[in-house]
Amino acid sequence: MIDVELKISLETPIRKGIRFCLETGIESCSLVFLIIYELSASQNLKM
Repeated sequence: MIDVELKISLETPIRKGIRFCLETGIESCSLVFLIIYELSASQNLKM
């Protein structure tokens, strides 16, 4: 399930991350935004 959410969040990271945060709660919220931060950071490095 985490892989599916991760693939979905790649499309619109902030919106999907916030929605996932609201649906699942604070603990997974911080985890999701940590993953999003890592993904965006790695994408910026590639550019």
